[in-house]
Amino acid sequence: MWSNLKQKISDELSARVIKILIDLGILNNIPGKRSLHDQISTELNDKFDTCISDINSIFTEKLDRINNDLNNKLTAKAEKNKARDDDFTKEMQKIFSMISTVTERLDRIEEACHNDFGNISSEFTSIKASIEILQNDLAQRYAVV
Repeated sequence: MWSNLKQKISDELSARVIKILIDLGILNNIPGKRSLHDQISTELNDKFDTCISDINSIFTEKLDRINNDLNNKLTAKAEKNKARDDDFTKEMQKIFSMISTVTERLDRIEEACHNDFGNISSEFTSIKASIEILQNDLAQRYAVV
């Protein structure tokens, strides 16, 4: 792309310089005008190459600086996000630990209640059996009398 553009600009500049030299009558009076044309064309091409190279160097330097700035900013942002993610992970681990502790306590309470219910049910069964025995004894006593 650069070489095509460079060649087009160089050709256009050469044509204009030659036209100016012809208009001024300078080129018509010079015996080796073809070699002068070649010399002028070569010099113009060399200067144009130098200018394009300088422009390319300036753009490359500026683009490198911009790229480095962006990389530094993105790296800083990524580190900040990682720090936030680490903090979030620590908080979530604390929350999961608390949930686990509460779940274990609830399981122990449920087991204790289940055991207490079993004991209470057993006591009621025992009391019911005692009441039935007393009722039978009372029924036998009053039935005889």
